[in-house]
Amino acid sequence: MNNNTKNLIYVSIGTCCFWLSLYLYVPILPIHSTELGANLEVTGFIIASYALGQLLFRIPIGILSDIFSRKIFTIIAFSLSSIGALTLGLSENPNQLLIGRSITGISAAGWVSLTVLFSTFFPEDKTQKSVTILMIINTMCVVIATFFGGILAENYNNSITFYISFIIGIIGILFLVISKEPIFEKSSKNYLLSVKNVIKNKTIIRISIIAITLQFVVFGINFGFLPIYVESLGASKSEVGFLTSMGMLSTVFGTLISFYLQKKMNPSVCLFISSLMIAGSLIIFSLSENLLLIFIVQIFNGFGRGLMNTILISLTLIHANKNLKATTQGVYQALYSIGMLLGPAISGVLAQKYSLDYVFIFSTIIIGFGGVLSIIKPFNEKK
Repeated sequence: MNNNTKNLIYVSIGTCCFWLSLYLYVPILPIHSTELGANLEVTGFIIASYALGQLLFRIPIGILSDIFSRKIFTIIAFSLSSIGALTLGLSENPNQLLIGRSITGISAAGWVSLTVLFSTFFPEDKTQKSVTILMIINTMCVVIATFFGGILAENYNNSITFYISFIIGIIGILFLVISKEPIFEKSSKNYLLSVKNVIKNKTIIRISIIAITLQFVVFGINFGFLPIYVESLGASKSEVGFLTSMGMLSTVFGTLISFYLQKKMNPSVCLFISSLMIAGSLIIFSLSENLLLIFIVQIFNGFGRGLMNTILISLTLIHANKNLKATTQGVYQALYSIGMLLGPAISGVLAQKYSLDYVFIFSTIIIGFGGVLSIIKPFNEKK
């Protein structure tokens, strides 16, 4: 085994720990928030706070990672994941939950440096392959985390998911520390020029806007108010966890299929198809009170999300300048954090003032807009 492969394995294991640490408690967090006294509107803001740190820190992390080191900022992100999980576990009221969730949001901003760090272990012409592998690791670990998170909360208590997340995050740090980062071409230290060059790229901006619509749905519905909705229909916490993990498992298939679909058809067509799948599933969610049907439709929802997410990340890496990949990822992920912020925030207001039906309807309109934007002007498959 050569050193490159060995270090790739270390980073892969660390990546797995990172996502286990961030998502073990996600299925029960909305429910836990209401149990600590938060109404639906406040719950929406707690979920949305996860995006605030990402919105503020992803661009700086991207720029600094291109100038100094992707590994250092990834280790910092892993550390914050553990600190945030511990804060959530010790929280006794919604305000403290808000602080803890905000810390984990800053941690998740490290996905910028981690994405590019992982891709540097592969040749330039294997970018799509590296993204596919990374997304499979990401999704499988989220599946495992959300599945066992619901079971742990059901059989023990909500807090245990936070404490186990803390420990897993520490393990991830250890694997990152012993890995060696590949040498890469560093960008200039002109921060503003780096960001300006990325923002001038109209293709990256359009990709980012489509990603905003996707993340609006993911965090407003899948990680936000769908768990509360199914619990109101009689689902247990373990069933809520299973619903979330089943949706994430189906994203794995969407991720795998994306690699082959992009060889057969234009990525814009793939994005449009995925948006239709997501929109259709949201309509059925809003109309159905049958748990079995909701579980089945969640499979199609997850498949569409996996397909769309992987294609969008691949497009950003393909259309990014070689020495500005982390900066580009920073801009891209910071922009789609807007969807992560607005999704649960707006959904919480709609749910509190009107009903959960309005949450599903509004999200359908949002993802529909993303689908239209992707097909109006087809993306080039190569830069």
